[in-house]
Amino acid sequence: MRFYPVIFIMFGLFGCDEPPGAGTEGHECHGWPSYGCDGDLRCVNDTCVACGGNNEACCDDKPCNDPSLACDTSSEGAGKCQNDCGLEGLPCCADGTCPGGGSCNESGTCETATVGDSCVTGDTPHGVAVIDSNCGLLPVDLATDTDAEAQECRQKLVDAAAPGVEVCPLDTKPMTAVVCQDGWGPLYLWYCSDQQLQLCEYNLCITGCTYTAPDANGHCPLGP
Repeated sequence: MRFYPVIFIMFGLFGCDEPPGAGTEGHECHGWPSYGCDGDLRCVNDTCVACGGNNEACCDDKPCNDPSLACDTSSEGAGKCQNDCGLEGLPCCADGTCPGGGSCNESGTCETATVGDSCVTGDTPHGVAVIDSNCGLLPVDLATDTDAEAQECRQKLVDAAAPGVEVCPLDTKPMTAVVCQDGWGPLYLWYCSDQQLQLCEYNLCITGCTYTAPDANGHCPLGP
């Protein structure tokens, strides 16, 4: 009986070419080792899409390209930049937030928290950082005659804040967490308390995500 050697040919063992158009708009995202997409595109559901424009996916660093757009993270996937909710004077987004700034009032409309004239006509400037439920930052400038008045003005902002909005202590610079979300990012999250950061991380990925720190160069494993 003769024995013939069996030769196994393994295709792709040492790597394979990407599909045509990988990394470009409307095509599959780059695979290992580059990951992500070319230029300003974002990888959403393994497809490269434009981000930051109206009805486009939110980008990672600067979610929307124009202040007239808000990143509605109540949308599926990466969220969507749009101009019909989440901006001052418009309805709140589906999750009750105002990603374009301000807070959601009782009528379901986004409005910028306002303070009385005595809060802006004094001689001493003060600042209050207002953090929304996705850790976006809205700075509020005050000018009062006394520190006590400044604290009263800050309390007015606290009273007007929607659920999930953090009003930082007077004249306190918020902290910034730079994180990778399931390897993607980096994301830049403002916060003044650990509880607010935890709330934002939950809101940005309700189904559960793993957050890690970027590498020494500020890059995430699956980022651009």
